[in-house]
Amino acid sequence: MILPFLLAGALIYGAPRPEPVRLVREIQVAIDRDGGWEVEHTWRRALSQRPHDPDAILAVATFERARYRFERADSLFQLLTSVAGDTAPTWRAMSQLGMAQWRSLGSGPAQADSLFSAARASAQVAGSRLIESEAVLGLAQLRQRSRGVKVGQALVAEWWGLLDRPTLQDSAQRLCLTGAADEQLGDTTGVRRIQAGAAIAERAAAWRVAGSCQLAIAQSAERRGYFAGAAGSAQRALQYYARIHYDLGTALASQWYGYSQLRNGRFAESRVLLELAITSARATRFESVEAWAHSGLAELYLSLGDLGQARQHAAIAADSHAARGDGWGLAVSRRFEAQALEASADLPGASAKYAEAHAAFVAAGLPLNALPALTARANVMLRLGQLDEAEQTIATAATLGRSSEAWTAEQAVLRAGLALRRGQVALADSILHSTRMSRDWRRGSTRLVAVVVAAREAQVALRRDRLVVAESALAAVTGAIDNWRRRPMNAGYTSALAQLRDNWGGLSDVYPDLIAQLAAQGQASRAFEFVERIRARDIVERALRSAALITDSSAAVRALRASRHVNQVVTLAELKRNLSADEALVSYTLGIDDAPTTAIIVWRDSVVIRSMPGRSALIADIQRFVQLAAAGVENASSGARLGAALLAPVFDAVPSTVTRLLLSPDGELHRVPFDALSLADGRFAIERAAISIAPSATALLALRARPAAPGTLLVAVGDPQYAAPADVRAGPSPGMRASAFGGFTNVKLPRLRYSGDEARRVSRYGAPGRVLLGSAASEDAVVRVDWSQVAVIHFAVHALVNEDSQVGTALALAPGRITDGFLAPGDLAQLGLASPLVVLSACHSSGGQVLGGEGMRGLTAPLLEAGARVVVATHWSIGDRSVVPFVDRFYSAMAAGARVDDAMRQAKLSAIHEGVSIADWGSYSIIGDGAMRPPLRRPALSPVAWLRNITQSRRDTSGS
Repeated sequence: MILPFLLAGALIYGAPRPEPVRLVREIQVAIDRDGGWEVEHTWRRALSQRPHDPDAILAVATFERARYRFERADSLFQLLTSVAGDTAPTWRAMSQLGMAQWRSLGSGPAQADSLFSAARASAQVAGSRLIESEAVLGLAQLRQRSRGVKVGQALVAEWWGLLDRPTLQDSAQRLCLTGAADEQLGDTTGVRRIQAGAAIAERAAAWRVAGSCQLAIAQSAERRGYFAGAAGSAQRALQYYARIHYDLGTALASQWYGYSQLRNGRFAESRVLLELAITSARATRFESVEAWAHSGLAELYLSLGDLGQARQHAAIAADSHAARGDGWGLAVSRRFEAQALEASADLPGASAKYAEAHAAFVAAGLPLNALPALTARANVMLRLGQLDEAEQTIATAATLGRSSEAWTAEQAVLRAGLALRRGQVALADSILHSTRMSRDWRRGSTRLVAVVVAAREAQVALRRDRLVVAESALAAVTGAIDNWRRRPMNAGYTSALAQLRDNWGGLSDVYPDLIAQLAAQGQASRAFEFVERIRARDIVERALRSAALITDSSAAVRALRASRHVNQVVTLAELKRNLSADEALVSYTLGIDDAPTTAIIVWRDSVVIRSMPGRSALIADIQRFVQLAAAGVENASSGARLGAALLAPVFDAVPSTVTRLLLSPDGELHRVPFDALSLADGRFAIERAAISIAPSATALLALRARPAAPGTLLVAVGDPQYAAPADVRAGPSPGMRASAFGGFTNVKLPRLRYSGDEARRVSRYGAPGRVLLGSAASEDAVVRVDWSQVAVIHFAVHALVNEDSQVGTALALAPGRITDGFLAPGDLAQLGLASPLVVLSACHSSGGQVLGGEGMRGLTAPLLEAGARVVVATHWSIGDRSVVPFVDRFYSAMAAGARVDDAMRQAKLSAIHEGVSIADWGSYSIIGDGAMRPPLRRPALSPVAWLRNITQSRRDTSGS
C-alpha cells in the first residue's frame, strides 16, 4: 500500500504519469487507510516545487475536497484547466468531475448535473472512457433521485459498458446499484444482487462500497418490513465508514441507522443518531443527508405526537429536498407535513400538503408511493364536506391499480364514508360488508384496517338500529383498544414503545360520532365505558410518549408506571358508587366534523346524556374568552355563550344538592376555565359549584385510591436566581446536563421579585415548611428533595409552555452545578412524588399541546404521572405581585381544613366579592383529585390585603 508515495515521487523526478482517475483513486485509498496525511504532505510539496504540474494540482485539489474545503478545491480545479496545455480535454474533464462531485451532495444538484454532463463531453473529446465512466456514474446517482429510478438504471448500464477492465470494486458497486434500483421498482430479487455486491466489496476491503451496499440492504429490509435486519445492516455500514474515517459515510449511515432505530421503536437512540447525522452532514456539507435526517426526525416526532417539531423538521427537509431536486425526499417530507397538519386539526392545510406530496411522488417516478397521500387526502376532504372532490380523489387512487387487501379495505372505508356523508346508509353498509376485513374483525382480527372497518360498521349499524351488529362491532373496537393499552404491562419496554408507530389516527374522527350515536340510542352505560377505554388508551400512549425519549432505559421503564392504573377501566356503576352525594362527573367528548359534543353526566343516583354544539361552533368563543379574560376583561358575550353551551345543560340536569363538578374535558375544552364562565342568572359557574378537572373517571378513582402522603413537609420555591443574559447566550457550561427536551439556551428570564414573598408566605402554612429562594431555588435542589416526606410543593416561578410542541416546555428554576435549571416534562415525570398537592403558580402552567383524549401535554400530566394527587395550575399569564393575596387565601382555607376544591372556591368567591380582576382569580384551575385535604397549619399571620394598581412582572417569558 505504498503506491501513493511512489506515484508522488515519480512525478517529482519525471517518471511516466498515471491515469488521472487512478491517481484520484489512490489518494482515496490513502485517506481511507490512515487519513492520507503523509501522502498529502508529499503532494503539497510537489505542487510547491512544480506549481503548474497538472497531477500535483489534481492531487491537492482532491485532498482539499476530501477535507471539505470545497471552495479551495474549486480554485485548484479551475487552475488545472488553465495549465493543462495540449492535454486540456483530459484535465478539463477531471476538473469538471471534481467540481460536480461535491455539488451533488449539497444545494447545487442542477450545477452538478451540468458539470457531470460537461465532464462526460470533455472525456469523449479526450478519448478517456475511464473519465467518461466516472461522469456517467455521477449522473446515474444524481438523476435517480431527481428523474426517477429507470433513468438511473439506464445510466448505470451505460457506465458499466464504458469500463474496459472492471475491478472487483466496480463489480460490487454495479450489483448494489442495479439491485437497489430493481428493489425500488418492485423486483424482490434485487436484494440478492445487493447482498452479492456487499460480499464482493467486503472481500476486496472496499469499505466505502461495502458501506453503500449495506445501506442498500437496510433500505430493502425496511421496505419489506424487516426493521431489525435494517438496523443491523445500517449499523454495519456505520462501522465500515468509521473504520476508514469516512465522515460523509458516517453522516449517511447515522441517518439510516437512526431511521432504522426509529422503525424499531427505539426513539431515544434514533433521535441521537439523526441529530448526529445532521451535525456530521453540516460539517461535510452533505445537504442531502441533512435533509433526510430532518425527514426522519419529522417522522419520529409524529410518532410521539409532537406536531410542532414534526412540522418544523418536515418543512426544513422539504425545502432542502426541493432545492436539490430530490423528488422522492420532497414527497416524503410533504406527506409528513400533511400528517402533522391533519393531527393539528388544520384540515385545509393538510389537504393542500397531501396534494403536493402526491404530485411530488408522481414527478419522482414513484406513483405507487403516492397512494397513502391520496387516501389520506380523500379522508380529509370527507371531513371538510368536499364530497365531490373526495370522490374524484378516491377514483384517482383506484387507478394506481394496487390490489393488496389493506388497500381494498381502505378504499371501501373511504367509499362507505362518502356514502354516509351523502345519507346513503344502506350503500355504506353494503360496501363495508363486502370487504374481507368485515369478516376478519368478526373472526377476532385486531389488525388496524380490520378495526377501522369494524368502527365504520358500528356507525352504520347504529344509524340503522341494528343494535346486535353495533354491539358486536363496538366489542371488536374496544377489544383492540384494550389489547393496545395493556401491552406495556405485558410486553417488554422496547416492544411497548414500538406500538407508538401504530397509526390509530384513522379512528380519531370516528369516536365522537360513535359516542353521539350511542347516546342517541340511550346506551349511556355503553357510551360511558367506550369513552373511558379511549381515554385510558390515550393516557397509556401519553406515558409511552413521555418515556420514549428518555435515554436511560431504567428511568424510562419507571416512567411507564403511571399507565398501570388504567389496566381496568371503571364502569358506570362503579363510578356512581364512588361519588359522594354532592358530586357529579361530566365526561365531555368534543364533536368534530358533523358530530355534536356529547356530555355524559353522572351522579350517585342517575346518569343523563346531553348533546351540545360541536368544535366548530365553540372554538372561536373559547379563544376569545381566554384572550380577554387574561387581559382582565370579563367578556359577557363569549363567556355566556360558552356557559350556556357547556354548563347550563349540566346544571339543569343535576339536582341542587350537587355542589361539586368533576369535569373530564376533551380536545380544546381543556383550554376552557369552566369556573369563570357565566350562567343565565349572571353568576359565575364557581358561584354555583366547586369545579375541578379529571383526566378521566378511571384516572380520578385511581388518584383517590392512592395512599395519603406519608410526610407533612411543604416545599415552596420562588424568586429563582436566573442566569444573566450573557450566561444564557453562552449556553450550558461543559458537563452540564441539558433538560430532556432542551431548547432553552436563548431564553432570557426576568426576575420575579414578589414570587419570593409568595413562597415565604406559603411556606409558613407547612407543618413543617421549607422555602427555596434565589440560587437555592435550583433544579439540583428540587431533584434532591426527599419526595416521600413532601405533602405540598409550591412553585412560584416562570413557566415556559409551548402549545405546539413538547420542546420548549419547562418550569424555569435556577441553574445548578450540572443542570441547566429547566425542569422539562420528562424531568417532572421522574420526580417520584408520593401523592402531594402540587401548585404551579406560574403563567400558562395548565396549558400545552392538545392531543384528543390525552388532554394537555404540558406540565400537569407529567406531575400526575410522577405521583401527584392533585395539581393546581393556570390558564394564562399571571401577575408577579397581584396573585399573592389570592394564593394566600387559598392556603388559608386549606389550613382551616377545607378540601383543595373547596379552598379554591372560597378564594375565588372572596376575590369576586372584593372586585378582583378575573385575570388574577380566573386563571387557576384544579387538575386531579380536588377532595384532597393537605396537612397544613394556620400561621401566625393574617391573609394579605388585595393589591391594586401596581406595576409588576408577569410570570411568563415568551408569550407562549
